[in-house]
Amino acid sequence: MTQPTLNLHAILTRTSRLETKKLPQEAVGKFEFEVNIANTWRALAEKSRYAASVALTLKGRVEGAEVLTGEYVVEGIVEIVDHDEASKQHILAIWVPNQLVPYIRELLSSSTSRSGFPTILLPPVVFQPPTIIPEPSTLPGSPKQLH
Repeated sequence: MTQPTLNLHAILTRTSRLETKKLPQEAVGKFEFEVNIANTWRALAEKSRYAASVALTLKGRVEGAEVLTGEYVVEGIVEIVDHDEASKQHILAIWVPNQLVPYIRELLSSSTSRSGFPTILLPPVVFQPPTIIPEPSTLPGSPKQLH
Protein backbone atom coordinates (compact mmCIF):
# COMPACT_ATOMS: atom_id res chain seq x y z
CA MET A 1 0.00 0.00 0.00
CA THR A 2 1.33 3.42 -0.89
CA GLN A 3 1.52 6.30 1.52
CA PRO A 4 -1.10 9.08 1.02
CA THR A 5 0.54 12.15 -0.46
CA LEU A 6 -0.42 15.78 -0.90
CA ASN A 7 1.55 18.18 -3.11
CA LEU A 8 0.75 21.83 -3.75
CA HIS A 9 2.29 22.25 -7.21
CA ALA A 10 1.48 25.87 -8.08
CA ILE A 11 -0.24 29.01 -6.92
CA LEU A 12 -1.56 31.15 -9.76
CA THR A 13 -3.23 34.54 -9.99
CA ARG A 14 -6.18 33.99 -12.34
CA THR A 15 -7.80 37.41 -12.02
CA SER A 16 -6.64 40.70 -10.58
CA ARG A 17 -8.93 43.52 -11.68
CA LEU A 18 -9.64 46.84 -9.99
CA GLU A 19 -11.81 49.49 -11.63
CA THR A 20 -11.89 52.96 -10.12
CA LYS A 21 -14.04 56.00 -10.77
CA LYS A 22 -12.97 59.57 -10.32
CA LEU A 23 -13.91 60.92 -6.92
CA PRO A 24 -15.85 64.18 -6.81
CA GLN A 25 -13.80 67.02 -5.31
CA GLU A 26 -16.22 67.37 -2.42
CA ALA A 27 -16.02 63.66 -1.54
CA VAL A 28 -14.26 63.77 1.80
CA GLY A 29 -16.46 61.22 3.54
CA LYS A 30 -15.51 57.91 4.99
CA PHE A 31 -14.59 55.06 2.67
CA GLU A 32 -16.77 51.98 3.07
CA PHE A 33 -15.75 48.63 1.62
CA GLU A 34 -17.80 45.51 1.01
CA VAL A 35 -15.79 42.32 0.52
CA ASN A 36 -17.15 38.88 -0.41
CA ILE A 37 -14.99 35.78 -0.51
CA ALA A 38 -15.73 32.25 -1.73
CA ASN A 39 -13.89 29.08 -2.68
CA THR A 40 -14.41 26.44 -5.37
CA TRP A 41 -12.55 23.43 -6.74
CA ARG A 42 -12.56 21.15 -9.76
CA ALA A 43 -10.81 18.01 -10.97
CA LEU A 44 -8.19 18.45 -13.70
CA ALA A 45 -7.52 16.16 -16.67
CA GLU A 46 -4.44 14.68 -15.01
CA LYS A 47 -5.22 11.91 -12.55
CA SER A 48 -5.23 12.99 -8.88
CA ARG A 49 -4.80 16.70 -9.73
CA TYR A 50 -7.26 19.39 -8.70
CA ALA A 51 -7.56 23.15 -8.98
CA ALA A 52 -8.89 24.91 -5.88
CA SER A 53 -9.50 28.65 -5.98
CA VAL A 54 -10.40 31.54 -3.73
CA ALA A 55 -12.35 34.41 -5.30
CA LEU A 56 -12.78 37.83 -3.74
CA THR A 57 -15.06 40.62 -4.93
CA LEU A 58 -14.80 44.17 -3.69
CA LYS A 59 -17.01 47.26 -3.79
CA GLY A 60 -15.90 50.59 -2.38
CA ARG A 61 -18.15 53.56 -1.65
CA VAL A 62 -17.73 57.13 -0.49
CA GLU A 63 -20.87 58.80 0.86
CA GLY A 64 -22.98 56.10 -0.81
CA ALA A 65 -21.44 56.57 -4.28
CA GLU A 66 -19.62 53.55 -5.69
CA VAL A 67 -16.01 54.53 -6.45
CA LEU A 68 -14.30 51.19 -7.06
CA THR A 69 -14.98 47.55 -7.83
CA GLY A 70 -12.53 44.70 -7.84
CA GLU A 71 -12.29 41.02 -8.55
CA TYR A 72 -9.42 38.75 -7.56
CA VAL A 73 -9.03 35.00 -8.06
CA VAL A 74 -6.08 32.94 -6.83
CA GLU A 75 -5.85 29.25 -7.70
CA GLY A 76 -3.79 26.40 -6.29
CA ILE A 77 -2.96 23.26 -8.25
CA VAL A 78 -2.79 20.31 -5.89
CA GLU A 79 -2.09 16.61 -6.29
CA ILE A 80 -3.94 14.31 -3.88
CA VAL A 81 -2.92 10.64 -4.00
CA ASP A 82 -4.39 7.76 -1.97
CA HIS A 83 -6.63 9.86 0.28
CA ASP A 84 -10.21 8.81 0.99
CA GLU A 85 -13.05 10.96 -0.34
CA ALA A 86 -13.66 12.74 2.99
CA SER A 87 -9.98 13.72 3.23
CA LYS A 88 -10.02 14.99 -0.37
CA GLN A 89 -13.05 17.15 0.36
CA HIS A 90 -11.36 18.55 3.47
CA ILE A 91 -8.14 19.31 1.58
CA LEU A 92 -9.94 21.02 -1.32
CA ALA A 93 -12.52 22.94 0.72
CA ILE A 94 -10.41 23.95 3.70
CA TRP A 95 -6.66 23.29 3.52
CA VAL A 96 -5.93 24.67 0.01
CA PRO A 97 -8.09 27.81 0.40
CA ASN A 98 -6.36 28.59 3.70
CA GLN A 99 -3.01 28.41 1.85
CA LEU A 100 -4.30 30.86 -0.79
CA VAL A 101 -5.74 33.54 1.52
CA PRO A 102 -2.40 35.34 2.11
CA TYR A 103 -1.94 35.73 -1.65
CA ILE A 104 -5.39 37.17 -2.23
CA ARG A 105 -4.92 39.43 0.81
CA GLU A 106 -1.73 40.86 -0.74
CA LEU A 107 -3.38 41.37 -4.15
CA LEU A 108 -6.24 43.29 -2.54
CA SER A 109 -4.06 45.42 -0.29
CA SER A 110 -1.44 46.36 -2.87
CA SER A 111 -3.86 47.10 -5.74
CA THR A 112 -6.09 49.39 -3.69
CA SER A 113 -3.22 51.31 -2.09
CA ARG A 114 -1.47 51.75 -5.47
CA SER A 115 -4.73 53.21 -6.80
CA GLY A 116 -4.69 55.95 -4.17
CA PHE A 117 -7.32 54.47 -1.88
CA PRO A 118 -6.73 53.64 1.76
CA THR A 119 -5.15 50.22 2.24
CA ILE A 120 -7.82 47.60 2.80
CA LEU A 121 -6.89 45.20 5.55
CA LEU A 122 -8.86 42.03 5.06
CA PRO A 123 -10.07 40.65 8.39
CA PRO A 124 -8.90 37.13 9.26
CA VAL A 125 -10.34 34.56 6.87
CA VAL A 126 -10.18 30.92 7.91
CA PHE A 127 -12.05 28.26 6.01
CA GLN A 128 -13.42 25.69 8.46
CA PRO A 129 -15.59 22.60 8.26
CA PRO A 130 -19.24 23.20 9.06
CA THR A 131 -20.17 22.79 12.71
CA ILE A 132 -22.72 20.06 13.28
CA ILE A 133 -25.03 20.80 16.17
CA PRO A 134 -26.65 17.65 17.55
CA GLU A 135 -30.39 17.46 18.00
CA PRO A 136 -31.34 18.22 21.64
CA SER A 137 -33.05 14.85 21.99
CA THR A 138 -29.74 13.06 21.29
CA LEU A 139 -27.84 14.78 24.10
CA PRO A 140 -27.60 12.95 27.47
CA GLY A 141 -30.19 14.21 29.96
CA SER A 142 -32.15 16.15 27.32
CA PRO A 143 -35.92 16.00 26.97
CA LYS A 144 -37.11 13.95 24.01
CA GLN A 145 -39.19 16.81 22.63
CA LEU A 146 -38.92 20.57 22.78
CA HIS A 147 -42.05 22.59 23.47
